Amino acid sequence: MSVSIVVFTLRSAVKVIVESVECLQSVVRCLNRASFVRSTMAERQHKMARIFDPTSQRISAYQIHDWIHYQLQVSERSLTAIQIDGIQRHVFLKFVDDIHIQNILQSTNGSAEYRHVRGEISIVGL
Repeated sequence: MSVSIVVFTLRSAVKVIVESVECLQSVVRCLNRASFVRSTMAERQHKMARIFDPTSQRISAYQIHDWIHYQLQVSERSLTAIQIDGIQRHVFLKFVDDIHIQNILQSTNGSAEYRHVRGEISIVGL
């Protein structure tokens, strides 16, 4: 086995491990909120749907959480639930009240940008 094949195999293994860790971190976040979310999921108030560009690269749950926090400036206390539909690229946000939704709508004018890891920019709409 040549050195280049070994290096390529190790890089691939590290990439898989990093992606697995990101996924596990997202699951832990969701589980930490599970008891609070269970009590409020049945209500259909204070929801907002964000639609990521279906032709763009796939986005992990961890990247979506970061984007919500840093790009939309949404704190964890203002959200009660995040639901991700990976196939249709929809993200549903449930807020504690309508004030947060109004603030996001005013600041984004109905769309926002998401910058992928590789630099590609996707438009995220309501």
